[in-house]
Amino acid sequence: MMASHPGMRLVKKWGLPVFMLKKNVAYLDVQKDRPLLGIMYMKDIPGMDKLTFVGNRTQIGHFYLDDMNDARFSELLTVIEIAVSYDLSR
Repeated sequence: MMASHPGMRLVKKWGLPVFMLKKNVAYLDVQKDRPLLGIMYMKDIPGMDKLTFVGNRTQIGHFYLDDMNDARFSELLTVIEIAVSYDLSR
């Protein structure tokens, strides 16, 4: 995540590591024993709902980091690229 943009900052917010550019981009968390990358403003990013698990949330999509393989890693990089591009465009 830190390598996704030279301006990326890592801060502690809500007791979690949060990655920020202009606004909050993503955060790291563990829920139900599953590590995840939470993507902020998912609802506003076209196509992001197909790449992340939304559930009953309205603004945040989760990309689960367990069971990582080459295909999942490629998806993770895509999710990060989309989230960073979206934040920079705002």
